[in-house]
Amino acid sequence: MTAQPARSLGLTLAALSAVVLLAACSSGADPIEEAPEPTPTVTESAEPTIALTKPAEPTEAEPPPPTTADPADRPTADAIEIGQVYEDTDFGNTITVVAFVPWFQVPPEMRLDLAGDYGQAAFFLVNLTLAPDNFFAMRLNPDLFDLSCDGAEATSLSAEAALLDQMEAAGFNPIRDMAESGAVAEGWVPYLVPDTVEPANCALDYRRLPLVVTNDNNREVPAWEITVELN
Repeated sequence: MTAQPARSLGLTLAALSAVVLLAACSSGADPIEEAPEPTPTVTESAEPTIALTKPAEPTEAEPPPPTTADPADRPTADAIEIGQVYEDTDFGNTITVVAFVPWFQVPPEMRLDLAGDYGQAAFFLVNLTLAPDNFFAMRLNPDLFDLSCDGAEATSLSAEAALLDQMEAAGFNPIRDMAESGAVAEGWVPYLVPDTVEPANCALDYRRLPLVVTNDNNREVPAWEITVELN
């Protein structure tokens, strides 16, 4: 009879546990589950991308534009020989065209003074030997020789003393005066050729006017002229 209380106590504890469990289930609480261990994820890294850039071809620097030298700074050209002799048979005068220089260098100040009205101009020299006959008492004037180049009439500068001095200093002895009867004048005569720095197709002209020889029964002498092509 003494063993019943212990049995009753065991039944009571079992019933109490069932009630607690039922209460827990009826309360709606989820049972606690252990979180799964994280699974390591291995991601392959992308291969490095190498950008291949074609090196730029070396660019050559454009050469600077060529500098054009001022033609007026050129040195004096070499003399070109002509060596043509002409004789006025009516009066015995002799003219020799010895040589010419197509470009004579003058100082800038003198160039500006003599050729300032032209955009371009050339100083041209002609070497002459003038020998008038003694019998007729004639003269040969260097100013009566006309120069033309490419159809443009040149201007005689035989009266420009400063230019004549410049020529003489450079070794080109000028004719300073006309040739008197019985004497010989030889030297260089300067000309200004307009609108060009390369005188071309130049020709020298000389013309003696018709004359009447009073001490020879008024004999009429026709004009006499020559043309000498220089270049």
